[in-house]
Amino acid sequence: MLVHQLQYVHCIMHDIEWAGAALRGHDLNLLVVLLALLEARSVTAAAKRVSLSPSATSHALSRLRAAFDDPLLVRQGAAMVPTPRGEVLAPLLREVLAGVGGLYQQQVAFDPEHSRRRFTVAAADLAAPLVPGVMQAVARQAPEVSLSWVGPLARPDALATGQVDVALRAAPSRPDAAWVAERVGAVRFAVFSRSDHPFVQRPDRATWCAHPHVLVSTPHPGPGFVAEVVSAMGLTRRVGLVVPTFLLALHTVAEAPLLFTAPDALARPTARTLGLVATTLPLDVGEVAVEVAWHRRVDADPGHRWFRALLGDVVRRALHAPSSR
Repeated sequence: MLVHQLQYVHCIMHDIEWAGAALRGHDLNLLVVLLALLEARSVTAAAKRVSLSPSATSHALSRLRAAFDDPLLVRQGAAMVPTPRGEVLAPLLREVLAGVGGLYQQQVAFDPEHSRRRFTVAAADLAAPLVPGVMQAVARQAPEVSLSWVGPLARPDALATGQVDVALRAAPSRPDAAWVAERVGAVRFAVFSRSDHPFVQRPDRATWCAHPHVLVSTPHPGPGFVAEVVSAMGLTRRVGLVVPTFLLALHTVAEAPLLFTAPDALARPTARTLGLVATTLPLDVGEVAVEVAWHRRVDADPGHRWFRALLGDVVRRALHAPSSR
């Protein structure tokens, strides 16, 4: 893979060097005049089209004839007609100048109704209840657009390389300078368990600490939000099980006498389906901000902006957060 990439870069650099050598000493503005002359077949009409005087346009034609070593246009009666070389150049000039003009034009507007782009979202599986809402919104606005949902952002460079378009995550304490992020809401923690668990009858701090918990191991180093508060308060909780995903934790709690502390708004839909109950966490963890993050290189991309807005709206509704727009 690396060899192919190096070969590709070498070819690109060779093409740039060749193009630079070929264009050196030539005035590209003359190509605009030439196309006007070939289309108008009149020095006077071409001069008006390119906002030059007839004298300057005539002088430009002389320079073009010398550059191409061809008359390009010759007089035939009262009109001018292209030479065979001029006839060949006309369509090529239209294509080249249209391409160059496109470099300076604003980005083409994104048309979601006809786009077939694929967007990739990195998020913990706890975001599973959000996926149907996102897909419904995409189906309404962009029926040909497809999505990929992958796990939490384990590698920060996934956004920079384009492997992931956006990351839906808890806002970190130290944001990455290369990323742009927008807050889309906040979550509070609740304790999920079976309805017959002792904690439901006595939801205090001592009971919460005394009974075994299920924890989720994430790719991010360091303790989680709840663990930091527990440590700061000098408390100790029993860890009965560590699992790799939030959904596995919820399914396990539905069958085993364990406690699972998780973001309420995100865990509650699945917990309700499993017959679990949510009890107020007897610790003051506060709110944890939720954000959509992306790399600065795609900040102005119209399609990316459309998808970010759609995703943000769905998450805000799920978290009951006001819209930023």
